Amino acid sequence: MSRLIRAVVDYAHKYDVCVEGELGAISGATELATSEEMYTRPSQVDEFVRATKVDSLAISIGTAHGPAKSRLQGAPVQLRLDILDQVKARVGDFPLVLHGASGVPKQYVEILKRYGGQIEGASGVGDDQLRAVVRRGVCKANFDTDIKLIFTATEREYLAENPKEFDPKKRLDIAETRVREYVRNKNGVLGSQGMAQYCR
Repeated sequence: MSRLIRAVVDYAHKYDVCVEGELGAISGATELATSEEMYTRPSQVDEFVRATKVDSLAISIGTAHGPAKSRLQGAPVQLRLDILDQVKARVGDFPLVLHGASGVPKQYVEILKRYGGQIEGASGVGDDQLRAVVRRGVCKANFDTDIKLIFTATEREYLAENPKEFDPKKRLDIAETRVREYVRNKNGVLGSQGMAQYCR
């Protein structure tokens, strides 16, 4: 696998394109036989980075794709900061990434449900946990689930309250405003204002 990733990296770098590698499995994207399979093994990271020449590395420390990020329905997510510390000790200031880091905001879960949506076991990564991973060297986090949730909740709310409206621009404008507010807040949590690039 490392050889294939290295070939992708070599090709991408010819065109000044950064490549993000991933080591470990993110729950929700794949079926895992045991809970331990979801975590990155720190002993593998330095060799992976050296062999592949990726520009950044996504590690798995307990996040998950989708709106139910905790193994216990609705319970807060507890990230394995000990694994992150071990990874950081091996790779130094190498750019680290966290996939599946959405907080799954309760206000949008409630809007979604109020207007007929179904979402089970909603739980996300808290801002305190995000601040902790940033202090330990994570320089990028992904929030796809939150963006989808905000858009879907907004659509359901708007269409239910405006049954005669058919122009999607109006509800998309509301969703865009809400997403912008969400992103500004996350930038504050992560301390990432004005930081658009994480590649070496």
